[in-house]
Amino acid sequence: METPTSVGCPFGGMLTYQPSDVGEVFPLTDCAFSAGFVMSSEGSYNYDQELFTLNVTVNGLTSGTVTYSRDGEGVRHITGMYDGQAVDVSAQE
Repeated sequence: METPTSVGCPFGGMLTYQPSDVGEVFPLTDCAFSAGFVMSSEGSYNYDQELFTLNVTVNGLTSGTVTYSRDGEGVRHITGMYDGQAVDVSAQE
């Protein structure tokens, strides 16, 4: 297994990339790409399944927990709760 690569997010926190047994993992630790929008997550990409999944918890100006996924066919899904509202969106690339 290779050494993880980590980079700082513009408004604090860390984004890490690390190979896994089946692809790659992408943890975000209190990562903020803009002020007041802080994300923590566990993301992964499975090469065999061609599936990218990101489970995100958002805190700051608002809060929520959502799951984003994209499969090998380009179908994207976002589900969960954000700012007190249920989220369930699907789209095809």
